[in-house]
Amino acid sequence: MKGEVSFVGSDGERRKISFSAEALFRLEEQLDKKMGAIEADMRDPEKFGLGVIRTMFWAGLLDMYPDLELKDVGQHFSKVDPVEACSLVVRAFNGAFGTLTEAAPANPPEPSQTP
Repeated sequence: MKGEVSFVGSDGERRKISFSAEALFRLEEQLDKKMGAIEADMRDPEKFGLGVIRTMFWAGLLDMYPDLELKDVGQHFSKVDPVEACSLVVRAFNGAFGTLTEAAPANPPEPSQTP
């Protein structure tokens, strides 16, 4: 599938993120934004935080887990470093559109700032 990005979570499970038409529809629906606005938000560090990344991560998993609910994505999202999750989402999103969207840096705490 175009834009498919594979990764292995910290639990050793292989997963794939991809943005099919259905996944993109569900993403637009969940964020209540069109693709152009989502892409613009990805360039704005004030708008592209972990909440959006987590929602995009969920949508990207829908091709592999079609019944996955947003409230349950934590079982997959927590298996990936936040910076890696951002990279996976951006790479899969770019692959789906054949673009080179440069995402704003994610807003996870720096490892030295984590309690």
